[in-house]
Amino acid sequence: GDLQEETIRLSNIGDLNLTIREMNTNGDFFSIAFDEPIILEPGSEHEVTVTFAPQDVGVFNCELAVLSDDPLHREVIVSLCGFNSRELTVSLIEGWNMISINVSPTREFYLEDNDDGPDVEMMFEQLRIDEENHHVILVKDEFGRFYNPEFGFSNIPHWNLTNGYLVNVDQDLEAVWTGVDIPADTDIPLETGWNIAAYFPQFDLDASQPDFYVISPIIENVIIAKDRFGRFITPEWGFSNMERWHETEGYMIKANNDIVFNYP
Repeated sequence: GDLQEETIRLSNIGDLNLTIREMNTNGDFFSIAFDEPIILEPGSEHEVTVTFAPQDVGVFNCELAVLSDDPLHREVIVSLCGFNSRELTVSLIEGWNMISINVSPTREFYLEDNDDGPDVEMMFEQLRIDEENHHVILVKDEFGRFYNPEFGFSNIPHWNLTNGYLVNVDQDLEAVWTGVDIPADTDIPLETGWNIAAYFPQFDLDASQPDFYVISPIIENVIIAKDRFGRFITPEWGFSNMERWHETEGYMIKANNDIVFNYP
């Protein structure tokens, strides 16, 4: 429902008048304020407004065509990209939590030299109290690597968006991340043994017996699945005391093989 406007500057660096005959876009949700031809004298400039008004959450690409009487560049193509993000609020309780996110955070959470995933320290900087104190006591990944703010130490290379994380905090609080939705059926690689899987759907999925719907695509490969409260699914014994899985939670899955998991 919101819109964003950006300007594009047209310049005439030639010796004769330049006529911009037409400007148009070929993508959904993009529009340009161009009603009639624009005549630019040598050395002059003119700004036009491009509007991005997405109706859906996601990333959208578009091409803007600029047609003129420039004999060498009758048509110039400008690539446009816009994304519509949402805020994801993750509630943390005092002590240990097992969390995941189903949005891809904006570039502000990335280090310049690492495009593999957001930086873990930057992701939790919002929970810092001051230079000496932090609400986060410890963050751990599925391999036992950890981030300890008190000692300024981290050996977690980046936040893997397909994984969940164990987070220990000193009080009940909330963390908020803004980003583009990760599709519910995105691939989640699982290795043999224990994994902490992210939960991507924005809707809850049933985990009760006898169908164990949430893990039904990989039911033959799951030895046990657990939530942060210790509730679990054991398909071999046809047992589950788990509640419906939902966003912002991470889930431990012990697999009997290397597989790829997609939520149903």
